[in-house]
Amino acid sequence: MTTKQLIEVFETNANAENAVKQEAYLKNQFKFLGIAKPIRAKLEKEFVKDSKLLPKQKVIELVFELSNLGYREYLYTSQMVMQANYKQFNYNDILALAVITRSNQWWENTDGFQSFLKKWFRDNPDYIKPFVLEFYKDENLWMRRLAIIAQLGMKDITDFTVMKRAIRYNLKYDEFFIQKAIGWALRDYSKVNPKEVSKFIDDYELKMSNLAIREGSKYL
Repeated sequence: MTTKQLIEVFETNANAENAVKQEAYLKNQFKFLGIAKPIRAKLEKEFVKDSKLLPKQKVIELVFELSNLGYREYLYTSQMVMQANYKQFNYNDILALAVITRSNQWWENTDGFQSFLKKWFRDNPDYIKPFVLEFYKDENLWMRRLAIIAQLGMKDITDFTVMKRAIRYNLKYDEFFIQKAIGWALRDYSKVNPKEVSKFIDDYELKMSNLAIREGSKYL
């Protein structure tokens, strides 16, 4: 299936009533075709499968093409293409693809990119630390959020030292999505090492927001 065919299929299945609800959910910042996730998954299945036959550079070009088509559904399909082809990418490719987080700024895109990162990091754990160090001080809050939550789902291969470094730096930012990310990262790692997470929260309690503490302590 080509990109042109995907566009035709998506436009045929557009739902204006649904689109209004989807756009409202994301504060009317982005345009939607109104295709529900289960339906989109079926419509894009062949397209995503066919992408696995492409050489790496073509896959990367396809991801950027989709992410710039204007409707959020195409961005989500680009995430599925990345996930389907993650074994092709090297670290430089990951850094290049991360630009999509910067150019399509909102929580659901950042978190969608992290789902892709999780798969790649499991095969390439040595790059967790350099990735976090690359972005945790970024001027863009979504890149900082990505650095903080980059290790979600990493379990016992989590580099908690670099996670703590990213969190400590970002404690000073009162943006909801940064503080939520801090709590989310701590909560996730607490499933593996509750003692270390508890100690970190105790050590930095006076500098942490109530939101971060509440989220981070949920399983303690």
